[in-house]
Amino acid sequence: MKASILEYMDSVKEEQGLDYVFFMLTNILEETTHLLICGPEAEGVIERGFGVTP
Repeated sequence: MKASILEYMDSVKEEQGLDYVFFMLTNILEETTHLLICGPEAEGVIERGFGVTP
């Protein structure tokens, strides 16, 4: 499923002329979050914004 979501994110990025697309999935029962990112410098945005390495 992850591959399909990333593929869709990439197509939306291109269609809309966006630099990045971020998609956050949160499981409130397990208290976990997964962040999917799309874009050439998206990892750098996450590193600077959240202080973590994706």
